[in-house]
Amino acid sequence: MQGSGPATNTIVGPGSAAAPSQETIHRHMAEFQHFAQEQRAFRQSMLAALTPEHRQLLAQIASDLVIAPNPDLEGASRRLDAALSPG
Repeated sequence: MQGSGPATNTIVGPGSAAAPSQETIHRHMAEFQHFAQEQRAFRQSMLAALTPEHRQLLAQIASDLVIAPNPDLEGASRRLDAALSPG
């Protein structure tokens, strides 16, 4: 037999004070969509600034990190920085 005392878990529903309003939900969704759009535009502009060779290097470094048992983020960063730095 489970729990003979009063319930200790409270479920928050649409009518409770803790539930966000529809306006709040819509505002947060709009903010998220705006952020996601800005992120996509930033990513696209960064990739467009790379030469095809640099894009290939970035893809190689990313794939090396994904399959490495102990990814070396600092080493990958140095490798990419050296390739992108002038001189």
